[in-house]
Amino acid sequence: MHMNPGMDPMASSPYARETALPEIGGPGMGEPGMGLAQDRSIKVALAPLRGIDALARDWNDLEVRADGSVFLSWLWVATWLKHWPAGERPHVLTARRDGQVVGLALLCPRLAWGFPAIPKRRWVLQGADQRFPNHSAALADAILADRRCANAVLAACVGWLCGQLGPRDELLLAGVGADAEPTALGAAAVHGSRAVIRWAAQAHWVDLDRVRRRGGDGLAGFLAGLGPNTRSSVRRSLRLYERHGPLSYRVAGSVEEGLEDFRTLEVLRRAASMVRGHPADFFNQRRAPFLRALIADGLDSGAVRLCRVSAGNRPVGVLCNLVHRNRTVTFQSGFAFEDDNRCKPGLVSHTLAIADALDRGEDRYAFPALPSGSRPRLSNAVQPLRWIALQPQPFGQRVETAVQRARAQAAGVCGPSDGLRDEAVRIQR
Repeated sequence: MHMNPGMDPMASSPYARETALPEIGGPGMGEPGMGLAQDRSIKVALAPLRGIDALARDWNDLEVRADGSVFLSWLWVATWLKHWPAGERPHVLTARRDGQVVGLALLCPRLAWGFPAIPKRRWVLQGADQRFPNHSAALADAILADRRCANAVLAACVGWLCGQLGPRDELLLAGVGADAEPTALGAAAVHGSRAVIRWAAQAHWVDLDRVRRRGGDGLAGFLAGLGPNTRSSVRRSLRLYERHGPLSYRVAGSVEEGLEDFRTLEVLRRAASMVRGHPADFFNQRRAPFLRALIADGLDSGAVRLCRVSAGNRPVGVLCNLVHRNRTVTFQSGFAFEDDNRCKPGLVSHTLAIADALDRGEDRYAFPALPSGSRPRLSNAVQPLRWIALQPQPFGQRVETAVQRARAQAAGVCGPSDGLRDEAVRIQR
């Protein structure tokens, strides 16, 4: 099945039908409780979320000791939980070492339909949940881990979860990068799990320190580092928009101004979708309130940045960016639809926002993991990501895989996790 770059990663999958699941503890998942993972000093537990306040204490304490992205900040997690549908309860995965919390993650159980029409239980980490997608969903955005033992926490959590999967269960790891893949697949291999690559993408970003080293700060510095075609396209678009009036870039200075800009973003996005023949859009009854609450809670602190680009009184584009630990992530955007294809509203809006981030001394300007339009043209760094489903392997296949892996290791052909990696060869299209 062909997957277009801008599509939801699971929308074309045969497992896209999802509904709520019964409580944990049913057949195939085991009872909630404690278990030992590969690092025997780390104990892992999974239980339904019983209250936000208790989780807030543990999360805020661990966040100070972790290097998590904005999608693991308490601002994001608390807003995400408050807008979770009534009647469904996320589960909290907790990893402890010597009684201290060293890892936290949120999992959502889903009922997924395979082929033939046989239901299976899919466990989805918070970053991969498609009800409130973060669009840069990476495994690093799913587990908050103490920086002193981050790899051990990842291995412990993935290994423990794989050990709990029943015959019709699967664990979906979203956005697994090259740095995390050996750890995650190695932990799954210990439990004989099978890895299936569901989807692959690339995460693009602008390394702002590299831009400074090559061309300096501000708009001129950023343009100097672009390819000649992209630089020419940006400059031509800037000239064309200036015919409608002075080109301005403004960051919302208050919650009221931010919410007004967000309404403009919605209007631009819906209008462009209608013109392109795609009336269904991101802003539905659940997601729009989530984003408005995120703006209301995070704009004054600088964690949410609404950037509006206008040519005279005419809106060109609005960006809803998230800022955390001196890094910007572009999260949602709305651009004017132009009849003249020489006008590139997205290219112009992102270019001005990147120049602003340079002037602010920030380290990175990241795009969603679904590259489309102008984003790859502006980036100077990229990382391949893969969406991997971990599934229990039948006993006979586990024995065969173990024998093949042992033979390969004896011959010096592969490492401990390569036998499992050989299983991860099928990309659904």
